[in-house]
Amino acid sequence: MSKPQIIELKLHADDRGMVYGALTDLHQRGVKRTYVVRNWSKGMIRAWHGHKNAETYMHVIKGAAKLAAVPMEASGERLVTVLTEHTPGILYVPAGYYNGAMSLEDDTRILVYSTLLLEDVKNDDYRAPHNYYDGNTIWEIKSR
Repeated sequence: MSKPQIIELKLHADDRGMVYGALTDLHQRGVKRTYVVRNWSKGMIRAWHGHKNAETYMHVIKGAAKLAAVPMEASGERLVTVLTEHTPGILYVPAGYYNGAMSLEDDTRILVYSTLLLEDVKNDDYRAPHNYYDGNTIWEIKSR
């Protein structure tokens, strides 16, 4: 089984603004569908949503979010990270993992890439409550 990972994206900035490329090899990764998840306010949690056959890629395009990938079964590595529009990256969530997100800013938007079409993913859709994995500790904001 694959494990979750962060795909780093290189940000180029100058006096005109910023530019970066996202996934340029979508077809090679088997991506068949994209959609945007938009949360109106910070603190909104969308978790846990998983697939046993589909792979998911999560890319924060506006605002900031705490993203997580946790195994659907007892074994496997978890990955929890923060991505923002200013620190671009993509969370890769392999098949066999739940994904979740919590908005850290109002009007956060996450672009999601999936390897299954909508009609196919309906038979590969698994959900658990947001406190399913490790209670709510993943979604706590830790003071530093």
